[in-house]
Amino acid sequence: MLPRIVEKYSVNGINSAAIVKRIVDHLPHGTLNGLMEIRLLGANQECFGCYIRDDRRIELYLEDIVGWQPWLLKKTYVFPFV
Repeated sequence: MLPRIVEKYSVNGINSAAIVKRIVDHLPHGTLNGLMEIRLLGANQECFGCYIRDDRRIELYLEDIVGWQPWLLKKTYVFPFV
């Protein structure tokens, strides 16, 4: 079973949930065993993402990962996908 993708924040010009879903679809199925959820959030001053073991959840902070990119790179999906 694939983890649920919860979008609680979006960066203008990027369909973040679709990019994460595409990445997850390309991972070997055993890689995600036990992972229940991937949350897409705004910013965090300490990290770009983290794994919450008790909740079996990954949190990704999109503003820190892709918020700095020029508009054209956001629209092409090249950098966010990589």
